[in-house]
Amino acid sequence: MYEKFVAKDKDVFATPFFIMSTTVPLIAAVCIGLLIHQYPFFAEFLSTIWATMKLPIAIASLAIPFGAWAIANHRSSQVNHANKLLESKRLVETYLEQERFFEKVYGRKITTANWQFITTEDLPVIHSELYEFQRLQEKGQITPKDGIENNILDYFNGTRRCFEDFYTVFDEEKNNDNNAYALESLTTQLFTYLHGLLSKLSNDLGTKNVDLNQTKLGVYIAAYFEIYRLCVDLKLLPVNSITEDVLSEDYETFNAVVNVISKRFNNVYEDTNLESFTKDRKLERMVKHSVAEPHIQHINNTIINWSTNFTTHIESMKSLPFDEDAYIGMKLFTDQPDNAILMRFVETTETEYFGELRLEKDDDIIFMPIFKDDTKLTLHRNNSAAEEVMTEMLKFLSKHLSLH
Repeated sequence: MYEKFVAKDKDVFATPFFIMSTTVPLIAAVCIGLLIHQYPFFAEFLSTIWATMKLPIAIASLAIPFGAWAIANHRSSQVNHANKLLESKRLVETYLEQERFFEKVYGRKITTANWQFITTEDLPVIHSELYEFQRLQEKGQITPKDGIENNILDYFNGTRRCFEDFYTVFDEEKNNDNNAYALESLTTQLFTYLHGLLSKLSNDLGTKNVDLNQTKLGVYIAAYFEIYRLCVDLKLLPVNSITEDVLSEDYETFNAVVNVISKRFNNVYEDTNLESFTKDRKLERMVKHSVAEPHIQHINNTIINWSTNFTTHIESMKSLPFDEDAYIGMKLFTDQPDNAILMRFVETTETEYFGELRLEKDDDIIFMPIFKDDTKLTLHRNNSAAEEVMTEMLKFLSKHLSLH
């Protein structure tokens, strides 16, 4: 009914609403004029009403301008709403157009440059995460998320420092003690730290999440340089924050790390992941242990069991294994391995017993004699003597360890 009355599709002069709004006042005016002309008392009646009802009539007349004002505001609100819808639509269309361009350009770059970490499937997620599609209407503009520059710089600085520190500590350990267990632990920590840094950035940038055990060392290195190229193109890094010279030094450092690990462990290259690295090390120790003589296996197991018991009874104590020819050794410490008590086995020339399972701290030494016959090894001459020495060993640990 309303649509027929307003007739929005017709010319304004042909609409029922326009015809009624013009004819009704004219007809009413003619009728009132005739009544005044024919009936004098009607004219007096109108004069009386006008004289006594001026204020109410004046107030009632305000309905017309107020109504016009309300209509104008309503129309203005409708126009503003329509403009916002149009702007919202335009913003989404611009975003989608930019996204298509982003995928086309970087999809081509990924293919031609043979990127390993960032793939074409990652691009829509990267664009959505970087430019915050979920907050597009709230922001009202297509801009990178707040704080992304600092997060990216934290990733680059953290990764660079991780490789540099690893190379320094690894090379120092290799040239000094050359403890295979310590070097293995350092390499494991390298994988862990690189994974943590890349995972954090992936949450911010939208790149794919990586698996700690399955991700290869070469992928971490490739990710560093691929993310750098992407961020430079998108102007997500402060000017001169990472120069080409710095990037070249990073490349040399990363390769040096790969080489130093490869030389030490023989078979570790860029395509090695944490899982395969750990399995290879366990296999090496298993083979070494299985081909060792029975008495060596027994002594090594004893050292491992003792270190476990010591760390169980002394809450703050830690242990770090090291190799000494055929036998394993342990560093027992509460603060730093450099200030550790050494637990090791030493074969002796004594005719009375075969060797000594020692605890050493500088020049202070206490030991448990190991007796060997044709069939077995025994601790000390008897259980009572062994228990006495074990008690003294616990006192030795309490004396030299800084307990917390």
